[in-house]
Amino acid sequence: MGASATGDNFFCISFYDGTDDLLKYAGAHYRIYFKGEQNRAAYEAFPSPQKEYVENIGFNLYAYLKFIIDHYDDLPEVVVFCKNSIYPRHMREGEFARLCSRKVFTPLVDRTYWNRLAFPVSATCADDGYLEINDSHYSRGRRGRYFSRFNDFFGFVFDQGTPPDFLKFAPGANYVVPRANILLRSRAFYQNLLTFIAYEPLALESYFIERALELIWTSSIPEAAIMSAPLDDKSLAALQTHPDRSPSVIDRIRTKSAYATTNFLAKLWQHT
Repeated sequence: MGASATGDNFFCISFYDGTDDLLKYAGAHYRIYFKGEQNRAAYEAFPSPQKEYVENIGFNLYAYLKFIIDHYDDLPEVVVFCKNSIYPRHMREGEFARLCSRKVFTPLVDRTYWNRLAFPVSATCADDGYLEINDSHYSRGRRGRYFSRFNDFFGFVFDQGTPPDFLKFAPGANYVVPRANILLRSRAFYQNLLTFIAYEPLALESYFIERALELIWTSSIPEAAIMSAPLDDKSLAALQTHPDRSPSVIDRIRTKSAYATTNFLAKLWQHT
């Protein structure tokens, strides 16, 4: 699919809010997805044919998954999946410029943006990656259409019985991904992921996919057999009967106590 201004990488860009400044790194080789009615005018005014209008659903992951599904048989050698606002929202422009031309799997992250890390809830890895405890804290009090806990999602999409204690991922879901990594999963796998988030802008399942992308693109854990074919209406209806995630009073007290203890220990750790 051609070469970008920073090398051979192809850019898949989800455009929601901000400018198209990062196109200077993509050169002429990109596809930009304008999300939602608020960007309809920007889509229509954009001069290049390398554009697409999509509904404002599923965060930026909707654009990524649609691109993979539509181009599964002719994917570029390396794809930069990113938001148009990746800088300054998630990282410094200089750091983005340094990383976006890499040819190997690379989370697009900037540790200088993480000023509220508190081990063991969150921490940095040896490779400057972001690590988060796997407790689905972001889903409390919410209900997804198909899943309301990360572990339920994980157990359904992967052929692996034991969920992880921690999750390594790029906050904001911005990555450099070689074609070989994308092809670790079947097209149907991505079609099913798209179905899971294609119902509202802030679909809870988007948070689960965001946290699972490194597992999807780099791990040796096989996809579940049920994910290797498009899910039928019966299977999807069955998933919608899952229990609510709403926490009990005891759960809320336990969670607040655990986080208060964690924050105290984190501060103590920093001063020893």
